[in-house]
Amino acid sequence: MPPTIFLGTTTPELQECRQKVREALAKFLPDSVVMNADGWDGSSSEEKHLANILACDFFVCILGYCYGNQFHWRGKSVVEVEYDFARQQHKDCLVYEATDSFLIPAHLHERDDRWLKQVELRRRINSTSPPQTFASSAQLALNIARTLLAWKSGPAPYERPIGTENNLNIGRIDEISADPHPSPADIHETPLASPPDSVGNLTPARQPGSDRHKIALISLASPDETPSISEMFRSILEALDRSENRTRFEAKQYLAARMDDIYRCLMGLRPHIVHLVGLNNHEHPILPTTLGRLISILKDNIRCVILDGGWTEQYGEAVAQHIDCAIVVPESLPRPTVDNFTAAFYQALGFRRDLKTAYELGCLFVPDDADKPHLCPKSDRDPATIFF
Repeated sequence: MPPTIFLGTTTPELQECRQKVREALAKFLPDSVVMNADGWDGSSSEEKHLANILACDFFVCILGYCYGNQFHWRGKSVVEVEYDFARQQHKDCLVYEATDSFLIPAHLHERDDRWLKQVELRRRINSTSPPQTFASSAQLALNIARTLLAWKSGPAPYERPIGTENNLNIGRIDEISADPHPSPADIHETPLASPPDSVGNLTPARQPGSDRHKIALISLASPDETPSISEMFRSILEALDRSENRTRFEAKQYLAARMDDIYRCLMGLRPHIVHLVGLNNHEHPILPTTLGRLISILKDNIRCVILDGGWTEQYGEAVAQHIDCAIVVPESLPRPTVDNFTAAFYQALGFRRDLKTAYELGCLFVPDDADKPHLCPKSDRDPATIFF
């Protein structure tokens, strides 16, 4: 029996994904019925729209980074209402989530309050069951087609578990054209070097481990400032690599990032230290309360946030309500001074010094007549007891 599929996606950044999925289903499951193929356009009532979910075999939820259209009286996005209704009706839900390699046109980026709602939705869905991920519309279409073909080719409906498509041999599905979106070149992982072995060769890069402390180095500065920021990040990596416990740290750089790249980093990397550089270079600068709320939602492993360049003490205090400590670096400090402060700070952490000692060592490189970086600990935490 052909499956009936209700396609729920955030809009409008996933329109191409809808099209690719329709093409894949038409090719490999030509007898399938796709409902809501173009998304809700407001021409029908909410009740009539949700009634279609009752008639479907599968609810396919595709999550991007935009919150999308809303049912106005609910104050929720259409896809959030659709997903909640499908769960309430015990429908089989196939959830696919865009990775941080999925590119969004600049004109589609949303206000802070809307992308925070999307952060909350993605986190809520992840807490129920981890979704499958996709980096391009073609990859998404392949995954959905494979899953539904697996269901159709099973001995009986629902006997084969959904989501095992990577183990299936289903022929020439790879004939679907590849997606043209490249991966962003300005977001890359920079593993710290391993020490030489006994004969002077570099050992292999460190393997993932639960005891490693992750550092997110995020630059929101304009592209013109990227070379100097990149140089600072490099000095941080070198300082850590010269420390006693260099194998306990893993750093990842995000250069020329946008505001919504922050929450993608926090969700994907789950860092212990977040270092944000640059602010107010954007059309909609983030507010202290918004930054504090974002950290409170996605704090996970975060223990320290460093705010460098354009951030005020208000931001540090808003963040420190939710984690152990924040450090605000004054914008008035010259970049070489900031580089020296941060290098000394991170190297001290690498030698297992407490956070307060690391901060004070960094301050030795700040002239006496200059503004010092501001240490903002949580009200019930002593920075001298915080170690990494």
